[in-house]
Amino acid sequence: MSGDKDNQTQVETILVVDDDSLVRESISLFLDAKGYSVLEAENGQEALAVLKTAPRFPCLVMLDLLMPILDGQQFLTQRAQDPLLPWFREMINLMCLSRESRPISRSP
Repeated sequence: MSGDKDNQTQVETILVVDDDSLVRESISLFLDAKGYSVLEAENGQEALAVLKTAPRFPCLVMLDLLMPILDGQQFLTQRAQDPLLPWFREMINLMCLSRESRPISRSP
């Protein structure tokens, strides 16, 4: 039937944000193999741009905390203040990644 594809469950999307290309690509390959649609960004600034152009918001953002240009904490602050991402303020599942352990403050 031609309508069968329309009735299939949509694939969940995950955004992977990490400046280490080996880490980012490894995580993306693993998630892709598990059936997820994966978006990638090299830093927080790129992640904000990806979110603004994504056809639908990701179910999870895997976020490196320590990155050049715009780090994880700065990303969280800017996405909360961005008028083009109002839907993203409310709905977010976030996994923070870092090689170093340090406390982070929660942004509004």
